[in-house]
Amino acid sequence: MEGKSLKVIVLEADDIETKRERFFQLVDKHHFTLPKDYRFDREELYDCYFFSH
Repeated sequence: MEGKSLKVIVLEADDIETKRERFFQLVDKHHFTLPKDYRFDREELYDCYFFSH
């Protein structure tokens, strides 16, 4: 699935609409768009995380 996005939403049966609305409000507040040419570099992430601490 490289280069693809997957959206998973898990909701309980009660108050589904309220939880759904809260979820999408959260997504709207905390998302960003990556450039089309963005490439994930696992080694760079590893280097930044493990060697900067």
